Amino acid sequence: MTTHAEDTAKNHAPHIIVIGGTSGIGLALALRHLQLGWQVSVVGSSEEKIAHIKQQHPSVVTYACDLTDNMQIQNLLDTLSDTHFQRLVYSAGSYTNERVYHLNQADSDKMLM
Repeated sequence: MTTHAEDTAKNHAPHIIVIGGTSGIGLALALRHLQLGWQVSVVGSSEEKIAHIKQQHPSVVTYACDLTDNMQIQNLLDTLSDTHFQRLVYSAGSYTNERVYHLNQADSDKMLM
């Protein structure tokens, strides 16, 4: 059972939103803040990765959003409009296992989006 003091403490814990937080550095930042007692929200485009986070870390609030889709972005912003937070980390990106690689213009444009 949660006491009023615990509810109050959680409601006053600092809050971080990590966009692109379902893997890599973004997820590491989210989980570190969770260890530090922060409220954590994670935004990602992969439903599979979001489901994994929900299963492993049920206190993390997750949002699915494809940042290349303007309608999804608007819906996310509407959803978060009343959310108070102290930190926002934007670390969305495309990752590759290779350190050096050659991209064509279409791949470069997609990565920059």
